[in-house]
Formats: sequence, C-alpha cells, structure tokens
Amino acid sequence: MENQELLARAIEKWGIEAQQKQVIEECSELITAILHRQRGKCTDADVVTEIADVSIMCEQMKLIYGARRVDAEIQRKLNRLKERLGYVVEADDTTHSGHLHVEISIMQKGGEQ
Repeated sequence: MENQELLARAIEKWGIEAQQKQVIEECSELITAILHRQRGKCTDADVVTEIADVSIMCEQMKLIYGARRVDAEIQRKLNRLKERLGYVVEADDTTHSGHLHVEISIMQKGGEQ
C-alpha cells in the first residue's frame, strides 16, 4: 500500500475533523519536545519522533486541503527565503512543485546525532 493511500484511508476512517484535531495535538507534542530538549529533559530521538508524527499529519492535511495548493505555497515561501538569503530566484523556481530534499545536521553540545 502506498503512503498516500494509507493516509487517505486514515482520513476516511477517522474523518477530517478528527484528523485536524490530531494535527493540532501532534504539533503541540513537537513544541513540547523541542522545549524539553532545550532544557535537557529529553533526547534528540524524542524530537525526531515528534517531527515524524507532525510530518505524517501534515501529509494528511495536504490531502484534505489539496497537495498542489500546498506544494505551490511551499515553493512560494522557499523562493521568498532564497531572496532573503540573497539568492537569485530563477523563473522556473516559481512553478516547481517538487520536494526539497535537504538534511541539515546540527550538533549541539551533548546532543545526539
């Protein structure tokens, strides 16, 4: 089963309203995990788990609100970030709807990799 199909089935089973509430809960848990990590009360692994939960729920929200619309808005915001960082935004950057695959590893004192 493809991921998108799995996510669509979750929406069908629990409904849009329930999944909207769930994304709020998962975002809250991520916020809490980040705050706890900053105070040394949890590990990077705990934050990663919450990022995964939020990512899954955001993919469901894309299905609910329209993946093309969301991807277009993501690209618009990435172009704005490029401009703010001093990069030239190419004409085809405004129509690209692909995913940005960038992994940034930040080592924190005492943190996990």
